[in-house]
Amino acid sequence: MLTLIEGKGLELQKPDSSIRKLKIGDFFEFSGEEDIFASPVQGPIRDLNFIYKKDFLKPSYSWEPSIPNLKSRQFSSENHHLIYLISGKLNHTTGTVAEAGDTICISPTTDSKYLNWKSEAASFIRISF
Repeated sequence: MLTLIEGKGLELQKPDSSIRKLKIGDFFEFSGEEDIFASPVQGPIRDLNFIYKKDFLKPSYSWEPSIPNLKSRQFSSENHHLIYLISGKLNHTTGTVAEAGDTICISPTTDSKYLNWKSEAASFIRISF
């Protein structure tokens, strides 16, 4: 899976020569065996790649924008979650602080106290499986 985090866009050319234009917040799934060629539309980009075995995981992806005045985030205890912070902060009562560029892993075996985080204008990508 590939998603664009920053930049003016990304053009992806697939093996059949079709072109997919990715903009911020779009997700693109492809097999690692495919020859995919990528070109930034204009200037530098920042992207996030998530590599996994399709016969082992069936992840879902969501782009969670910053929500003004939202004081906390709750994560389901039924799934594993990888949280990649794009901006802002997530603070936990244990003193753990996650900032832009950090990744948090939350699993069903995690103590339930880790499922609640205080949000400081946090925008992130959540991958659940």
